[in-house]
Amino acid sequence: MNVKTSSVTPSPASGKLLVSNTDVSLTPIFEPPSHLIPSVPENYPFDTLSDEQTALVHDLQAQLDGIVASLTGDALPGEKEYCDDVRMIKFLKSTNWKIEESATRLKETLQWRREYKPNELILGLEGVCAHSICYLSGFDKSCRPIMTMPTRNGVHIKDHDLATRLTFYTMEQAQKLMKKGVTNLCIIVDFRDSPMNATPVSHSIKFLNVLSKHYPETLGRFVVVNPTWYMWVLYKMVSPFVDNNTKSKVFFVTSDPASSQGKPDKDTGGFVTLELAIDLDQVSTDLGGTREYTFNHLAYWKLFSAL
Repeated sequence: MNVKTSSVTPSPASGKLLVSNTDVSLTPIFEPPSHLIPSVPENYPFDTLSDEQTALVHDLQAQLDGIVASLTGDALPGEKEYCDDVRMIKFLKSTNWKIEESATRLKETLQWRREYKPNELILGLEGVCAHSICYLSGFDKSCRPIMTMPTRNGVHIKDHDLATRLTFYTMEQAQKLMKKGVTNLCIIVDFRDSPMNATPVSHSIKFLNVLSKHYPETLGRFVVVNPTWYMWVLYKMVSPFVDNNTKSKVFFVTSDPASSQGKPDKDTGGFVTLELAIDLDQVSTDLGGTREYTFNHLAYWKLFSAL
């Protein structure tokens, strides 16, 4: 049997990696279709804000030098660039526009980033990635990058702290795929064939806590595919750690809701069809889409790590 593989070469113009004319089923989608790319107003990101909210953004920006000066440890490259107006708006929205609370949370996040370094490619991440526990490919109808997490593959993981780090590194890389005007991502969690020991509850809670605290307004949509009876047990255990705003972004996709052995909380988005949120050609067939995509560690990692 002849198996096609992806050939990846550096682009002399950009230094980034390009996939040659090979089997597209091994190539993740890192560029959205043109029809999904949003048009951006001239005064973005202030176009939807009131004068009072705009003033609060400028106020938080004015505090940035003092916040950075109060941090400990070595500064990260691009630390101040990280705190652009879009980021400030996210922190302010997450605190219901309370300036003091936003400044505190921003400081805590910048300190956490110095210590944890979520955007740093450390030894061992590629090995964890090879198990396809978390990967980027495709965009939802709001042009959000899609991060897919097949929970069944968690049984192969021995170092769950490293697996959690890969998740945050993937989120950092996802932000590089966001077009101007796109500020959050879509997460698909697939519970098909997932055993109970696939993902420790403690690590699920840790992920949700860090997501809420240090990635405010970064989750645009959370889609649970193929929910099993175990998924509902896990959901009941972690839901107390999830605020109602985040719950409203959680949706469940199943071919047969009547036999799913569970019922979503009223605060969630409930059951939906996949195509309501995502064009099916952006999602692989095993998730209910129409794209013949097979995760291939070597082809994926070369493109992913070069973003």
